[in-house]
Amino acid sequence: RVGVFFLGASFGVLLAMFLNPICLHLIWPSEPVINLYIWMGVFGLIFGLITLCLERTLMILTTAFAGSFLIVLSIGGFAGNFPSYDQVTNQSIDDYPWEWWAYIAGWAFIFLIGSLFQFLKSAKHQDHRKEEHYQRL
Repeated sequence: RVGVFFLGASFGVLLAMFLNPICLHLIWPSEPVINLYIWMGVFGLIFGLITLCLERTLMILTTAFAGSFLIVLSIGGFAGNFPSYDQVTNQSIDDYPWEWWAYIAGWAFIFLIGSLFQFLKSAKHQDHRKEEHYQRL
């Protein structure tokens, strides 16, 4: 169950890192790094606890979110113009180049496709919370 908690917590941390350049950095603009760490902790704790209750749902969302980010990050490494954290936080959201919006749209699209595939096709009729699944380890 500890691993399940940390998987949910990692989703919360990734979500905070994703939302920080968009809106969270506006909450405490004088201390952006501390602000990010606080939100990473808050989201990590919240999603870690929620994952203990909604294990399958949050595990699917976490793996789809992280996987889609890694795909878009890899494409950005080859295609170029993938924004760094400093670039995103030092510019107004109105000044983002169209490429950044394309990366965000691609991330969202791959996330949705990955989530839908997992919800509809992957282990659809299995209950992962049963003890027998953990006894095989």
